[in-house]
Parts: sequence; C-alpha cells; structure tokens
Amino acid sequence: LRARRRAAEAPLRAFLTTIQRSADLALRLHDPYAARCALAGLVRWAQAGAWLGEMRQKQAAYQRNWDLAGAALAYLKVRRFASAHERGVIEPWLLRWAHANAAFFARKGVKRNNHVYWMGLGALATGLATQQPALIARAREVMHEAAGAIRDDGALPLELARGSRALHYHAFALTPLTLMAELAARGLGEDWYALERGAVHRLTALTASALERPSTFAALTGTRPHRATKPGYGWLYLYRARHPGRLAGVALDIPTHHRWLGGDVRLWRLWRPAR
Repeated sequence: LRARRRAAEAPLRAFLTTIQRSADLALRLHDPYAARCALAGLVRWAQAGAWLGEMRQKQAAYQRNWDLAGAALAYLKVRRFASAHERGVIEPWLLRWAHANAAFFARKGVKRNNHVYWMGLGALATGLATQQPALIARAREVMHEAAGAIRDDGALPLELARGSRALHYHAFALTPLTLMAELAARGLGEDWYALERGAVHRLTALTASALERPSTFAALTGTRPHRATKPGYGWLYLYRARHPGRLAGVALDIPTHHRWLGGDVRLWRLWRPAR
C-alpha cells in the first residue's frame, strides 16, 4: 500500500518540486526567466483542473490539502512576475482548490488536528496570493483555534492522543503554524505568535525541548517513540529569525526546504506582499 501511494504521489511531488525550484530562484535573484518557468507550469496544471477531482479517501483529501500549501506558496513567490492572463488562470484554480479543502474539513466527524492547520496555511497563502479577505479570515480562525488548543505546557491534546507518535505530530503541527505566523507578520502586520498568551511560543519550546530529549515527552504520553521522530521542516529557522532571543541554546538539525512549504523557507525574508 505504501508503494502504491508513493507511486500515485510521484507526479505531484515532481511537479511541486520543479516549480518551487524555479520560484525560489526567481525570488532569490529576481530572475524573470525562472519565474516564467514556474508560472508556465502552474498555468498548465490550472488549465487541466489538477487536484480538483473527487477525493474518495481521507488520505487523498489530506494529500490535496498539503499540496495546496506548496502550490500557493510557490505562486506567492512569483506572483509579482505574473501577467494578467496568468493570474486569471492560476488564481481561480487556487480558490477552487482552497474551497474544496475547506469543504472537506467542514464535514461532520473530521478531526480538528494538524490537518486543519495545514488547511489554514493553504488558505492563508491562497488568500494573500488572490487578495481574498474571506480566505485570510478563514486562516485567522484556524490560527485562533490552534492557539486555543495549545495547553499551558505547550502540548496539543489531539496530537498527544497519538501515543508513541505524539512528538512527531507535534513537530508536524508546528510546521504550518510557524509559517502561518510568519506570513501573517509579513503580509498582514499581525502577531499570531502572541495569540492565547503566546501559545505558539509554548508549543515551540516544548517541541524543541522534546526533540533534544525525547524521553521527556514520554511522561506526557506514557509511551516511548517506537521509531525515529521527524523534526518537521523549516519552523526552527523561521522562529529564530523572528525571535532571535529564543531557543538560542537549541541544537537541532531541521531541514529548511519542503514542497508543502513552497520550497526554501529562508527566502521568505525576501518576500513582500503585493500592494
């Protein structure tokens, strides 16, 4: 089943990786040729209605949810280079995609865990890219919901319920929340880190501490990790860049690139919202 899933995902992974390499190059070097490459790929897939079909399994819906974040964030990096025609093709497609994701999470019985945070990231990236206040408001609601779920000790109850995989899923949840807070700061001038008395700070401190000393997390779950814990992606760089006085002594190796984060998160320091 895992092999079948990876085979099905392969074209999606290849597409996102390709356009993000071009988008990163365009943002880093202000290179219009690289931007043209990224935009051409987005236009082709938008014209074909990619990701807008019926998702018959939860895992398919989750995949579509993650991939919107990657596609919308890549577009956000190159939107300044887009022609009116390209915007007219790509942006309605991203909007339809974002609404499809939101409709899935509005269904009765769908858990409001880290998957909702990834939906919020996709909504925020799409809202900023399309300048749609309703999507930005949806992302803001998700962030308030997430902040309200974070306990005083920094733990997320729904992720603690995963037992031996709880630490992995705390890092996985922290990844979209950190990028949402960063985009809100840069694109909206809002401090989402400070919501609910600094809830994201508490989650970050707990996760970073536990990644350095996984045994400390066992006391919260009553179990020990049964396999290596992935530390998430990008969040440590973004957090330290925004809050250099925090986590100064933490020594963790966390990747700065991921296709669901639009490529290289270090380049968000160069991004400015459209006016």
